[in-house]
Amino acid sequence: LSHIDPIGTLFLILTPIISFGNFIIGWTRYVDFDPNYFKNRDLGELLVSISGLGSFFVVIFLSKILVSLFLNLAFVFQTLAFMSAFLFALNLLPLKGFDGYVFWSLILRKINKSLFYKWEDFQYRNQPLILLLFFPSVYLLLPVLGYIAKFMMTLGGW
Repeated sequence: LSHIDPIGTLFLILTPIISFGNFIIGWTRYVDFDPNYFKNRDLGELLVSISGLGSFFVVIFLSKILVSLFLNLAFVFQTLAFMSAFLFALNLLPLKGFDGYVFWSLILRKINKSLFYKWEDFQYRNQPLILLLFFPSVYLLLPVLGYIAKFMMTLGGW
């Protein structure tokens, strides 16, 4: 619930309705966590990352069940499932604020700590550049993100 941004959620609901499913925009709040609270830091960070990604899968799976119960709302649940599948794929990106960052940074720290700190420093120093290039990069990655989203939809029973 702490991720819910009222305006971003409103946009998430209204934009697909207004655009007849052709355009979706919305956002959530970033919720930070302190990995020092975990007894096993690596396992704790991994569980945080997996729980974020897992919540998208739960929405995909539940949407499939809800379609069978409410056939007249099939388009709504299908759109919700696809949005969750796409957000799952998007959240795999190794950018601060995404679950993928936590997951990939955990792996990179184990493989090459120096490279991890360089990547983290680059992201910190170049936040405006990353924000500016985010949407063009997502557009270029659409085939890969779409494949991952389709795979997640299949796993969810779609």
